[in-house]
Amino acid sequence: TIALKSATAKIEKDKVVSGEFVMDMNSINVTDLDGKKKNDFIGHMKSDDFFNTEKFPEAKLVITGSEGKDKVKGSLTIRDKTEPVEIAFKKAGNVYSGKFQFDRSKFGVNYGSATIFEKLTLDKIINNEVDIEFKIVTEVAAKKAGY
Repeated sequence: TIALKSATAKIEKDKVVSGEFVMDMNSINVTDLDGKKKNDFIGHMKSDDFFNTEKFPEAKLVITGSEGKDKVKGSLTIRDKTEPVEIAFKKAGNVYSGKFQFDRSKFGVNYGSATIFEKLTLDKIINNEVDIEFKIVTEVAAKKAGY
């Protein structure tokens, strides 16, 4: 899991038209390991082999436009590298949820990547695709609520 430091979104006529989501990369946590294995894994994810959270403590998703009512386009920035993304989601009330994927090697996260290190054996290769699942609950703006 990775916590959000801040999040804003602009919604017009039921479409997400813009937004910015800043992730606290130092909040990386693992829910399926315990003890030393958990601490070692989290430490490795925060190291320069992966996200280098000391140098790059934040990642950012900027939504730049809507592709209908259930898809947005934008840019994802990790380790000061920015790549375009498209994200499909489902809306239920004030809850937006979905899943998208990015190629970590495009952001300089190269450890164990077969596309970067061609001579890796199969047991040392780590998949380049990272899946992100999200659930965002919106708050009604005070002025829209009549305050």
